[in-house]
Amino acid sequence: AAPARAGAAPVSDADDAKWLRYSDEQRERTGFLEFKPFEHPQLGTVHIGGFVPGFKMNPPDAEVAALAEQQANFLLQLAGKLPKINVDEPWVEDIGGGLWRIGVRVSNEGWMPTRSALALKARRLPPMGVVIDVPEDAVLVGERRVRIASLAGGGGSRTMEWTVLRPSGGDVKVTITSSEFGEKVVMVPLKATARKQKAVAPPSEPEIVPVVQPGNSATPSPSAPTDPKEGTR
Repeated sequence: AAPARAGAAPVSDADDAKWLRYSDEQRERTGFLEFKPFEHPQLGTVHIGGFVPGFKMNPPDAEVAALAEQQANFLLQLAGKLPKINVDEPWVEDIGGGLWRIGVRVSNEGWMPTRSALALKARRLPPMGVVIDVPEDAVLVGERRVRIASLAGGGGSRTMEWTVLRPSGGDVKVTITSSEFGEKVVMVPLKATARKQKAVAPPSEPEIVPVVQPGNSATPSPSAPTDPKEGTR
């Protein structure tokens, strides 16, 4: 086999043996060309042969449709596991004297967390922000702007509570902003409401469809290196 390119994974004899067996047993020996001498005008006698370019990358035409369907199903299931932000109906308590206690709960109903551990470490994106739109001096209890680094999958949540001084009869705007999920605005009427407790189902294990490689169990490992120029000397 031709030497591996700089930076490419090393080619092992065991991998090549699997590919040769797969070519012989399932692809009618179409994947490998026997080495033959060739008179090169500058190099003299050389030997040309090896794996057919693209053989390790492209499945047989007869298997393309089934593989495409499996890949599509995999992607659909993966998309169904993505984070899903939900904002519960806010609750309001009239304390009296123009004081209101407001609560908003933000949860993640998807299977995956809103941000991975690597993303949290890299800190390339700002955290999710929750802002209550009242003057700074009107917030007596709580932070006017709350930052949420990440919400765990399967019901991870964060509840924000504020005590604000506002006249009755109006609305208070709460804005949830995320680089990944966009912006959601919640208008909170200043009238007393009951606080609702929402049960969150535990996350289920993902049911990912395995991607079948061309052929049967004799098919080489998908980690086998591929190089369209390999095998040519």
